[in-house]
Amino acid sequence: MGGIIKRRLILFAYMFVLLFIMECVIDAILYGRLYVSYWPFEISAVFLFITPILFVRYEKSAVIYSSVLFGLFALLMIANLIMDYSSGDIFSLKYVAFTSTVVKVFNFNFINWWYFVMLAGFIAAFVLFMVFVYKKIPYEAHTAKRYQSIGMISALLIIITSFCVRVGQYNDIKSDNANIAKYENYTGAEIVTYTSDILKRSALKKYGLLNYSFGELNSFVVSYKDDVDKYLEADNSYAAKNFYTGKLADMNMNVLEIMIETGVPGAICEELTPNLYNLQNCGIKFNNCYSKNKTNISEFIGINGSTEMPLSTTGYNNSFSLARILKNQGYTTSYFHNNYGEFYGRDAVIPTMGFENAYFFDTMPYYQEGDVWGQNDLFDGNYPLDSDYAEKNLELLVPDKTEKPFYTFWTTLSSHGPFNEGEYNIQYYIDNGYYAKIMDAEESGAWVNPILSLDPLTTEHYEEILGQYRNYEAAMMNFDIALGSILERLEETGQIDNTLIVLYGDHEIYYESQGCAPLKNYLYGVSSSVENVNQYETIMIMYNPVLNALYRARNSGNNEYNLFVNPYVIVPTILDLLGIKYQNKYYVGVSIFNADDDFDNIFYSHELKIIFNDKMLIIDYSAEDDIEYIDESIEEPDEYKADFLNSAQHLVEKIKIFNEMYETNFFG
Repeated sequence: MGGIIKRRLILFAYMFVLLFIMECVIDAILYGRLYVSYWPFEISAVFLFITPILFVRYEKSAVIYSSVLFGLFALLMIANLIMDYSSGDIFSLKYVAFTSTVVKVFNFNFINWWYFVMLAGFIAAFVLFMVFVYKKIPYEAHTAKRYQSIGMISALLIIITSFCVRVGQYNDIKSDNANIAKYENYTGAEIVTYTSDILKRSALKKYGLLNYSFGELNSFVVSYKDDVDKYLEADNSYAAKNFYTGKLADMNMNVLEIMIETGVPGAICEELTPNLYNLQNCGIKFNNCYSKNKTNISEFIGINGSTEMPLSTTGYNNSFSLARILKNQGYTTSYFHNNYGEFYGRDAVIPTMGFENAYFFDTMPYYQEGDVWGQNDLFDGNYPLDSDYAEKNLELLVPDKTEKPFYTFWTTLSSHGPFNEGEYNIQYYIDNGYYAKIMDAEESGAWVNPILSLDPLTTEHYEEILGQYRNYEAAMMNFDIALGSILERLEETGQIDNTLIVLYGDHEIYYESQGCAPLKNYLYGVSSSVENVNQYETIMIMYNPVLNALYRARNSGNNEYNLFVNPYVIVPTILDLLGIKYQNKYYVGVSIFNADDDFDNIFYSHELKIIFNDKMLIIDYSAEDDIEYIDESIEEPDEYKADFLNSAQHLVEKIKIFNEMYETNFFG
């Protein structure tokens, strides 16, 4: 056999084995198994991608193509592994739009260096193999012309065989999803594209890295405009009325909405966060609120009642955002965030939602005139403290009482991770007695630090994670001081009775650092993003004296709400209370006062592309194999699964409709 033929065949075989092993590594780490579910489907994709090695004319072209293919595959592998390690997420092509943001917040503590050791091993294996093959197997020019024919015929046979395999696999995918009404008119290829876009964790698990990536890429050019038109035309009815509908109308009612960065219930304590504690115990306390999204996604949900994994900065110019509705009702609408406006493109997006005013860190002149936060990089952990930001913006956050009500939305920042950085802020907490109060509360039992329940002898990095959790609590204490200032301002201006206060958290404590697993792994005993839904429990509180009294009167003095909720319920609930007519089709969730069970407001995570409530978590609704977690206390699990999967299917259809609306700037 001629040298060139040997080279190409050996290179072809080696690339297949190398890519196969790399994908096995991804599956082993992410899913604890050997290979993808539809393995012939992924193997056929690998063959199609490596086939050009056989028919390109020049040796240099074969080497370059192999190197580029290996490099792209290695990049996708390491991106998925790092994202899974740092936040439980997996890579999406849509994240490319956030490259500048990622660069700003990137921290080497987010990296599991063993993954890079493994990557270095793959790179070394690839390079050494290429050197060995092209040194040991000589190039024979007289065989090149003969090889062209052999290479083309071989490549053609492989391509035909691979396409036949893929046709069969598409038919299997179609057949396996025959019970899903949504897919009734979809081909197998369309199911792969749809799943790769809206249920990416399931797509990667089922179809493999190449098919998932290609499916997601294809989703950028597939239009669902007809689906949007049908959806909007199908139902023009308004949300049902209930006892609470309009109970806060005709009161010149202000709305103060605060999204608490990394706001989780375990931080609330009478001794350490007295203002949060009092609002929770006097207002409506939500015992089953969960959320898992990036901060900007969670805040957009709290403003719009829906969102996308945004690529556009103009697609939120709709008529149903809370800010625009209230602005049209005569409200002064203002947005606040103690971070740079360009972060996540907020300075471009926020005005499209209906906010008249937007106040960012970099638009505040006093932060550029000698304050420590004006002199340091925000992303080293020295975030502008919530207490300082609130104090300096108090009259903007809570305007003077006038005939014109206000809608204020504030995304906080102090409690953003990682929780082992920010020397200035940590020193501030020390100097102002935060840690002394934390230690006293731990000792007296007034606050339960869950890290203290772990065995310091058997828990890796015990002292480090104990310090991190105390740093997090100190940051939440700082927010509580800011909240106290806001409440005092409301009292002083005589607006506490005619202000609806809504507090909610964006996501769990997920940051890891210095080789430690994320804090939630220690808090909830989890090692993966789909192992237990309890890791996603977040704060939600609604407070208004009139509402508080009504709710307690209707619930025998009880102020607790026990059905499952998430940030999607906020906008419809506020509109419901204010007596503003709205159509359910424009919102993912329903008002908490119209919900009958835990299936009315199940949650879709745009970040992880998973669906859950407090009792069940799935990565897809097509098979029981996709149920990752279910509460063992459920009395009739089969019935519960059926109801949940049915609700999940309707939810995902609605999410896809909103994605299409926002991504195509449907409302202009």
